[in-house]
Amino acid sequence: MVQHLQSPKTNPIPHTLIADGVVWELGPRLSSPSDPYSVLSLRHKAAIELGKRVFLSKPEKRTAVVDPHVAVEACSHDLMWQSQERFAVVLLDVKHRLLGTHVVSIGTATETLTRPRDVFRVAIRRGATRITIAHNHPSGSVEPSSEELVLTKQFLQAASVLGILVLDHLILGSGQYCSLWQTTSLW
Repeated sequence: MVQHLQSPKTNPIPHTLIADGVVWELGPRLSSPSDPYSVLSLRHKAAIELGKRVFLSKPEKRTAVVDPHVAVEACSHDLMWQSQERFAVVLLDVKHRLLGTHVVSIGTATETLTRPRDVFRVAIRRGATRITIAHNHPSGSVEPSSEELVLTKQFLQAASVLGILVLDHLILGSGQYCSLWQTTSLW
């Protein structure tokens, strides 16, 4: 829902747009009808943000995560279209039901530092017996690098020791995703 707040002078150009909890302050420079393009641009930004949030419907907790697409839906709010790399974990119970998601690390535009111990610490604290690990590529390319394949192997080795199954490693970016479980022979 978008609400328009008008100034006391009943100026038809809003000073503030509130879009799904995001407040866009227009400031005094934009309160003049002589600058309609800045207001239009702001409205476009608000509309795009709302569109992204509607597009990224998140499954409810306890939903069975039966394929990578459902796991992507669970973590895309935190990962898709971000300007910095983020690493997250999708936490599941023994019946593959969604317990929640957690962003483990936020890095730079090109990398994030994540170690298996950080992810498994979250999984153990939340009582997860299965996990899917996921991260984003701000560039939009969802192709895995050789370093990401090595990291996935490390996660699979640690998982076997801890008794927590790693079901998949997902890479998200620009509305797309890659499931390493589906595209590699690591499992």
